[in-house]
Amino acid sequence: MVRAEHGGSTLIGNRKAIKKMSRTNTCSPNKSCGSCNTSDKCDAQTQQQHIKERLSDRLASIRHRLIVMSGKGGVGKSTVAANLAVALAESGHRVGILDGDVHGPNIPKMLGLEGASPEVGPAGLLPLQASANLKVMSIAFLLPDSDTPVAWRGPMKHTLFQQFLSDVDWGELDYLVVDLPPGTGDEPMSIAQILGPPLWAIIVTTPQDVALLDSRKSVVFAKSLEMNLLGIIENMSGLICPHCAGKIDLFKAGGGERASRDLAVPFLGAIPIDPSIVLAGDAGIPLISFDSGSDISEVFRELASRTDRVLNNGKGPLQFAVADNLSQIETKRRSKHMLSKIVAVPSMHPGGLDAMRSGHFGHCDAFTLVHLENGEVRDVSVVKNGAHQQGGCQAPVNLLHQSGADALIVGGIGMRPLMGFRQVGIDVYYGPEGETVKAVIDHLLEGRLELIAENQVCGGGQF
Repeated sequence: MVRAEHGGSTLIGNRKAIKKMSRTNTCSPNKSCGSCNTSDKCDAQTQQQHIKERLSDRLASIRHRLIVMSGKGGVGKSTVAANLAVALAESGHRVGILDGDVHGPNIPKMLGLEGASPEVGPAGLLPLQASANLKVMSIAFLLPDSDTPVAWRGPMKHTLFQQFLSDVDWGELDYLVVDLPPGTGDEPMSIAQILGPPLWAIIVTTPQDVALLDSRKSVVFAKSLEMNLLGIIENMSGLICPHCAGKIDLFKAGGGERASRDLAVPFLGAIPIDPSIVLAGDAGIPLISFDSGSDISEVFRELASRTDRVLNNGKGPLQFAVADNLSQIETKRRSKHMLSKIVAVPSMHPGGLDAMRSGHFGHCDAFTLVHLENGEVRDVSVVKNGAHQQGGCQAPVNLLHQSGADALIVGGIGMRPLMGFRQVGIDVYYGPEGETVKAVIDHLLEGRLELIAENQVCGGGQF
């Protein structure tokens, strides 16, 4: 029940009565109070009721509401939100993305809409179109320039979010994706309160402990507000070297997956650091459009596909199959790295793909040279190894270098020959498994072999 002053008398009635009263006597039902010519005839309480009605009408046209949040800034939350929204739109869904970061709105920049301004339509402010199926709204569209700061306290931001949802003509949407600022303060609380249930949340984190401390708080925060948790994404999960395809854990690894287990929340997958993400964001083109065939673009498409299945099934969140996607990316890139490589495998007489591999490169009968192209074996040749001499580790180095080999697979090696091979540009892989040359090459292309590290050499890394 609500109370409203009207025409000098007091009217007590339900929402339907107030709605009928306001529209009959003073209000233009298809306009917001801010754009209505007769809004001065309504008192504050009536206007607030009108806003609530419009908000309810708008939300009724949005099928699914999804927020992307994090406990700490700088973890790539906006990148995930933008690419997820684009992936959903690509698959034919009607998608809106609301930039909820009042103080640092980046979504317009990432979607190529920097400097654009919205127009006013008959039913409210019109969101910008990033593509045919993707609508965007951000406070950045309303600022005079990108350098203008927004110095607002909580109540102002709450009012802004309310207007972005009630006074913006979103139309019919399958998904509204909200990119929230980091933390568990005013903005996430306001959005959760305004959108109401059912509301789904994705938590973005990076692997290191400092980020995980705050991300865990975001999970507890979401649960306390009765949000449905889709799960945790571990962003910046290692750098895959463009030269050797090896993985470098710049911020550690596996933290997001551990947190998901501890908090009983699904782990949605790991996304590695990739320079193309930076280039795409700065160019104003989402990665999924900038490099549509990349491995990481496929991760976002898989995330969008499974998100759609979970939300449309109306069931609880599922453990996503992309949880092992990082190893899949590594495998693909290792195979690409081996393009046009000549790989030497120590083998027994007479050599060839079916020959038995030798456990000691210095004592082998021959080296089978496998010529790889596009991840496939194109040619095989054999070079005979000379007689092994004590301390003569340079001879195999010279032999393989002269034969044009780019890589060598060994079951063991000392520090001195390892340095020799490295000096002539031959990568040395550690491959103790596989009895035949073909088996070892298959393992290499599957990404199961690692570049040998100093602590794996014979003698514990000593010369």
